[in-house]
Amino acid sequence: MDLSATWVGSPYYVAPEVLRKHYGPECDVWSTGVIIYILHSGVPPFWDELEQGIFEQPSISESAKDLVRRMLVRDPKKRLTTHEVLSKLMVLIDYYV
Repeated sequence: MDLSATWVGSPYYVAPEVLRKHYGPECDVWSTGVIIYILHSGVPPFWDELEQGIFEQPSISESAKDLVRRMLVRDPKKRLTTHEVLSKLMVLIDYYV
């Protein structure tokens, strides 16, 4: 069975390419971006009908918003890699500690 053509996961966390049934490890970056957003805001990122409303959460720092935006890019080739996410998370953690 080709796992990269099988749909798994919760609708809140699923990357767009998973719905098209052709995906790779980049879908994990998307799902992690959704989790980070939920941890910061308490709600899933795609609850608003307008895209602008998705990131209008005053309790989220601009650097965290930028990270999540770059993790939730629809094109997996343009999305941050796991290594880039971890590097940026380390910078955010150092900033807040």
